Amino acid sequence: MNRLLELNLYINVLSNTHPDFVDTVQTSFTMAVNETFTYQLPVVEDPNANDVPVVYVAKMEAQEDRYPPFLMFENSTNTIIFRPIDRWSAGQTFYFIIVVKEQNSDTVKFVYYCTLTM
Repeated sequence: MNRLLELNLYINVLSNTHPDFVDTVQTSFTMAVNETFTYQLPVVEDPNANDVPVVYVAKMEAQEDRYPPFLMFENSTNTIIFRPIDRWSAGQTFYFIIVVKEQNSDTVKFVYYCTLTM
C-alpha cells in the first residue's frame, strides 16, 4: 500500500451548434383559396457533423388554434404543401413553425416562425 497511483482525467469540450438550412428559408406566405402552393425547403447541414439533422413542421405555441389545417409536410423531400379549399379561410392569418434539430437531441435545435396570410 505504499504505492502512489495517479489517475488523470481529460475532458475535451466540443462546440455543438444546431443544424441549419444552407440557404434562406421563406417564412411568410400569401395565398388564395383553391390555390395550391408547394415549397421545397433548402438543404439542411449540420456544421459539426456529429448527428443527423431532422426537419419537421409543428404548431406555434400560443397559436395552436391558428395552425393551417390544409398544410401538409412531406418528410422524405422536406416539402411543404398548402391546399386551402375552405372559403372560410379567406382573410385569416395562420401560424406554424419549422424546426431544424439534431436527431438525438431535444435541445440542439432552431425554430423558424412562419405566417400564412389568406
